[in-house]
Amino acid sequence: MKAVIVEDEKKLRIAFKGMLELYCPEVEILGEADRVQLALPLIKEEKPDILFLDIELPDGSGFELMERLIDDAIGNPLLNKMSVIFITAHEEYAVKAFKLSAVDYLLKPVDPDELISAVEKARQKLDETTRNIRMNSLLENVRQANESPKKIALHTASGFVIHKINEIRRCEGEGNYTKFHLLDNKILISSKTLKEYDQMLAPYDFIRVHKSHLVNLNYVRKYSHEGYLTLDNEEKIPVSSRKKEQLYEIIRSL
Repeated sequence: MKAVIVEDEKKLRIAFKGMLELYCPEVEILGEADRVQLALPLIKEEKPDILFLDIELPDGSGFELMERLIDDAIGNPLLNKMSVIFITAHEEYAVKAFKLSAVDYLLKPVDPDELISAVEKARQKLDETTRNIRMNSLLENVRQANESPKKIALHTASGFVIHKINEIRRCEGEGNYTKFHLLDNKILISSKTLKEYDQMLAPYDFIRVHKSHLVNLNYVRKYSHEGYLTLDNEEKIPVSSRKKEQLYEIIRSL
């Protein structure tokens, strides 16, 4: 696999190259750049399989670079097949956007196991439509960084489906799968656990009320003493005994 590294700090580039050589020897580094203007021609010329991309660059951001590459990919289909792994230090809003859009990222300082895992995911090629859908979802979420990201990428049997977060009424866990109950009464099944989505959706008014149920508080209409939530569509969702007090406090504060 061939790669390009875009990172503005020389010491970090050298250290990252060393990690790749040690832990991912199958990755051949074609070139490096420390800014957007140098990275664009390098990527177009080399057409790497993987792009390791820092977010903060001297003349722009990694997201701006991706915007321009996506525009160029229309005329250069080879760019569609490139996997992008973002590298970030502390951009909390960006990490949320990565998770919601199912786009790979590495946190600085880079952990060797996470690097190996990210490279392995890049090896497992996805079709270009799915890749571009997820990247466009990420860029849209990042543009809305001052607000809550609006969309989430759901990993279904047919690929990734992008859906608005505020149109999800509740999530239901079934083993290693999660059912998404949407406002239009459709159900999408994702091959991720409810625990993973609990962590992802917690900042967006979702609360785990039971080991099998995660609900969007915006659609809760009633909380009964019998231990049930009633949603806007009259569905009743059980609340576990250990969640009752926490839920009561949350609802009381609304």
